[in-house]
Amino acid sequence: MEQVVRSIRLYGSLGAKFGREHRYVVGSPREALRALGIMIPGFWRELCDSGDRGVRYAVFVDQRNLSEMQLGMPADGDVIRIAPVIAGSKTGGVFQTIAGFALAAAGAASMFIVPGNGFGIDMMLMGASLALGGIAQLVSPQTPTPSRVNQHGMPGIQNVLSQGGPVPLLYGRMRVGSTVISESLKAIDSSAGSVQDEDNGLDSAQDCGAFTSNRYFNSKVIYNAIDLVSEGEIEGLVVQGEGSGASVLRSVYLDNVPLKNFDGTDNFEIDNFFYRRGESNQLPFDSKAIDSAANEVHVGIELRRRSADEGRIVVPLPWVLELDEPDVDEVALMLCFSDQRWDDRGKISNASVTVEFTASYPSDPNSKPDTRIDTIDGVCHSYRKTYVFTVEAGKPFRLQIKRTDPIGQGDNAKKKHGKVHVDSYTKRRTGQFAYPRSALMALQITSEKFDRIPVRSYDLKGLIVDVPSNYDPIKRVYVGSWDGTYKRAWTDNPAWILRDVLLNRRYGAGAWMNETSVDRYGLYEIAKYCDQSVPNGDGGTEPRFSCNCHITSRTHAFALLQQLASVFRGIVYWSAGTVLSSADMPSDPVYVYNPTNVVNGIFKYTGSSLKSRYTAVAVTWCNPHNGYKGAVETVEDAEGIALYGHNAAEITTFGCTSRSQAQRAGHWLLQTSKCETETVTFGVGLDGVLALPGQVIEVADPLRSPLPVGGRIVDIDASGRVVLDREVRAQRGDYITLMMPDAKAHRVEISEASGTAVTLSVPLAQRPVRGAAWTLKSSGVATRLFRVVSVSEMTEGTAFSISAATHRPEKFAAVDNAATSNVIYDRYVPVDSPRNLQIQAVQGPNMEMAARVSWDLVKDAQQYNLEVSGPKGRREVVVVKSPDREVVFSDIQPGAYAAKVTAQAWDGRLSVIAHTEAVLAGLVYVEGFWSETISDRSVLLFEVKNAWDVPDWFIELRLSETENFDQSTETILGRTRDTFISIDRRRKGFAWARARYGKGECSLFSASAWYPSETGAGEPFGKD
Repeated sequence: MEQVVRSIRLYGSLGAKFGREHRYVVGSPREALRALGIMIPGFWRELCDSGDRGVRYAVFVDQRNLSEMQLGMPADGDVIRIAPVIAGSKTGGVFQTIAGFALAAAGAASMFIVPGNGFGIDMMLMGASLALGGIAQLVSPQTPTPSRVNQHGMPGIQNVLSQGGPVPLLYGRMRVGSTVISESLKAIDSSAGSVQDEDNGLDSAQDCGAFTSNRYFNSKVIYNAIDLVSEGEIEGLVVQGEGSGASVLRSVYLDNVPLKNFDGTDNFEIDNFFYRRGESNQLPFDSKAIDSAANEVHVGIELRRRSADEGRIVVPLPWVLELDEPDVDEVALMLCFSDQRWDDRGKISNASVTVEFTASYPSDPNSKPDTRIDTIDGVCHSYRKTYVFTVEAGKPFRLQIKRTDPIGQGDNAKKKHGKVHVDSYTKRRTGQFAYPRSALMALQITSEKFDRIPVRSYDLKGLIVDVPSNYDPIKRVYVGSWDGTYKRAWTDNPAWILRDVLLNRRYGAGAWMNETSVDRYGLYEIAKYCDQSVPNGDGGTEPRFSCNCHITSRTHAFALLQQLASVFRGIVYWSAGTVLSSADMPSDPVYVYNPTNVVNGIFKYTGSSLKSRYTAVAVTWCNPHNGYKGAVETVEDAEGIALYGHNAAEITTFGCTSRSQAQRAGHWLLQTSKCETETVTFGVGLDGVLALPGQVIEVADPLRSPLPVGGRIVDIDASGRVVLDREVRAQRGDYITLMMPDAKAHRVEISEASGTAVTLSVPLAQRPVRGAAWTLKSSGVATRLFRVVSVSEMTEGTAFSISAATHRPEKFAAVDNAATSNVIYDRYVPVDSPRNLQIQAVQGPNMEMAARVSWDLVKDAQQYNLEVSGPKGRREVVVVKSPDREVVFSDIQPGAYAAKVTAQAWDGRLSVIAHTEAVLAGLVYVEGFWSETISDRSVLLFEVKNAWDVPDWFIELRLSETENFDQSTETILGRTRDTFISIDRRRKGFAWARARYGKGECSLFSASAWYPSETGAGEPFGKD
């Protein structure tokens, strides 16, 4: 369907603010308003705000002025004009004008009810009744059956031979197999000659012996195949390599081995290779290589004769082929002659076979049978020969084959006879065929290079589809604004692939859908969300969603559309004559529900069962580094496992070829099942069906809050305060959400609240209508977000039921950043290492020193493995269960200590080892001392550290005339808590000191470390 780009001209202040002329592909003024609202930020707000200034709008298609009811009618002109008109002006009395909020509502969504629009109610009712109940995949994704998985998006590499099957569809990039649409085998003679007797001095051609004047038969078989890989037109084979070495043959694989290596060398010798991308005007293949469309049929039957005694008649057993197919021009029959004989001397002997062919047309009495006889007399290891018979169109064809060589009669009594088999026959339609709109690969190989037919696969970029004209599908960026037009390009964006399946008339739903039935601007928003970059877990980024799939079997159209939508966590549903799409992505609430706008003021809640709260997910995806074979990625929620146990789910990500995207899919399911555990159901009237499936709403239920949470707006007083239908207790900084005339929720901060009157911090841009809903958001009020699951009729035409699931917007950031590295270097990487590891001295129950080892809590850790080593070979190994994160060791000696700790996750993964060292001197210990001379005495003054305020301690001093501690000869004990000891000034030497502390007898006191260390020289004292 041809898409017309129409000019949308804005006049007056509207044109001055947003630009005078815009060009979009639209079919009606309503679509034009929707395009302007989505593509131009602030446009809808301007329409709604203009009512306060007394501005209305006149809408024209060419020169025809439209009323509000005509906005949805097809535009029969090229120009749509929107002009602001001051209410009450003379011009305003001449033209039909429409309020700005009505224009905004008309373009906001196809189900919005525009006041005065007689079609609005009907559209709403149809949309509500057809809203998809299966939209619950927003809460849990689809899990296709294994057979469905193999057929759609993950078919495996194989060359399928079948009739009546569908043409495959390739989107994005994959390495795929094929559907074989033509294959043939043709045998030709090769290296025929004579084998001479070795007694004559000539070399034998055979290892098993030689003899005189025997003819040796040899042949080679040429194999031609045409593989159908996808509907066309596709982007084609991926060019791999750089510079002059780049080649598409690196993307052609035989038995999973590429034809060419990156260094330019060949892995296989093939005769010919051609490919066609599936253009509508593509050329046929080279006629010298491929001159027909063929269907090879394997037979494998031996031609036999009935054995007889001498004198009896030999009766051959014929093999008969009958065809009645109008598309067959030729039948090529391939026979295999084998089983050479040996004579009495053990040398090779001739074998002889005579075959008779009779071709006829049984339905034509005037036709004469065509009889041929062929004799093979010689040495045949496995000699194949092809016989071609022409078939007249429109006539049943019969071909009879039998052996006619005699057995045991006359001169042939000594003749040895070989065997003959009907290997296969090929039905051919001669000519050159272009196969338009079909992406094809053609290969020709011979039996000299291959001992069997290899499995072919191809690394391809798939179908070229319509994408926005301002879109670069390779860089996945959008440049400037979009006018609604498309261009043809390859892409792996799931939103544009979904659109192609919806509108393509050859293989999609285009036979009953058209451009006007698809919300292009809604898809544009989803597509941009898909293209946003997120961490790939390997230090880089990648698009949030991509779709790479090979669809090889028929399926229900709606099921396939839902699978494609599941790539971007979305749904597809039909509403008011339009296919709408919705995705689980960040969005603001579109409507507010409280007891005043809900039937009977009742909200019914249902919690999810424990078995649906998954704590682990096995995600199946296609691994491009392993030939796009299926792989399984497991993600877990350690906190959930601790709370609910191990509850695993299995899902298959449609079209996913990224490990990190598969991880995000698994984390999305875990976050959804953990956070969004409740659904709400309530009834509404006609004014409540403004929320579409997939949209976010706000629910203010007073039963879930001790304070009033919502109600209806009574009025806006002269001072601009909002008068509510009940008193509220709010303070500055709280927020109130008001439903505005454009059917959007507007959130504004409260400056002051007094009784039922609320003063806002900023004036409203537009005046809410009386009776509109409001909700209060404060520290004491509970309002909750839900995502609409379904809308269905309760009472025909008057009441509806809305079901919604809890919505937690904080999950999106957690999911987008959840991917881990694509390369696991060792088993310690996934778990964080414990931080702030410390060894400290602490006081024991008897004033003795103990050691405390502590560290910070590690997320997702089940336990910690601790190893502590100390002086005199002491070693402790302890397992600490989370959330504990410290261990105290008692009765320890002063000295150097080292600690190592690893965090262990629930699945056994270990963190990097955290390590620290510390010297523990004691609870009370000497940090230093020096000597001073007072009168006739030398006084040693000590600096003592007593961090624990130990009450009972004293100094122990060791003296030596040498620097060696082991040669110290005197011990002096100081008095309790004295920091000095006096000795004879005439003495000199070296000293060591330590503190003794505790309670009870002094002999039981603990000792701190010596200062200086007993392993080194002591502190000198006395005269120089």
